[in-house]
Amino acid sequence: MSDEPRNPPGTAAHNARTNIQRLREERHLPYRELSAQLTEAGHPIPSYQLGQLEAGERRIDVDDLAALADILGVTPGELLVPPPGSTA
Repeated sequence: MSDEPRNPPGTAAHNARTNIQRLREERHLPYRELSAQLTEAGHPIPSYQLGQLEAGERRIDVDDLAALADILGVTPGELLVPPPGSTA
């Protein structure tokens, strides 16, 4: 049996992870603060799971995407496009 996931994350998931991390860092927003804002908005994601999300160790679902986009001040679609400066 293979250790490869049956449904590995694709390009959009990679773009979302990269954009979330970039926007979070641009806003000088630590995981703990982002987690607190998400909880206040009604979509709690613990800070350790935010780290897993950015590292590609946790999948991002549609509800996560919408909540993160709202907190980061962008549309969900903006999180899915290739990050600025990427060659994708």
